[in-house]
Amino acid sequence: MTAKELLQTQMDDAGYQIGAALDGMTETDLDHKMSSAAMSPREQMIHLCEVYTAIQDMAAGKEHAWGSYAAPTTDFDGLLTTLKELRAQAIAAILAAEDEAGIKLGSGFVVGHDSYHVGQLVASRITTQPDWNSYSIYKM
Repeated sequence: MTAKELLQTQMDDAGYQIGAALDGMTETDLDHKMSSAAMSPREQMIHLCEVYTAIQDMAAGKEHAWGSYAAPTTDFDGLLTTLKELRAQAIAAILAAEDEAGIKLGSGFVVGHDSYHVGQLVASRITTQPDWNSYSIYKM
């Protein structure tokens, strides 16, 4: 298995976990904050959209202006569609890179960062839906 193939598998797994953690959340759940300093799941989705936009900028050799992203919609279905589209575009840019820079972008900004937010989404989800099966984020 090549480094890119391993990276692709890890990015796919992280994407699956994000989707599984969000699947079944309600609009009310999306605005739940575990603390005043935490991001709600909706805010995390918008943040991830910006990260995926930044990945595309960085892969193209551009600097991203953090905080400049404005979501075209914040309703759950529209935001989820935007997140999936931007994530797919970011992954395509990562995999198209011909050097180690793509692997580093994918490893740090998709695998590591997505997994970090999976943990936050799961924690938020079990506080709003205590009967939710947190193991459902794994492909079994």
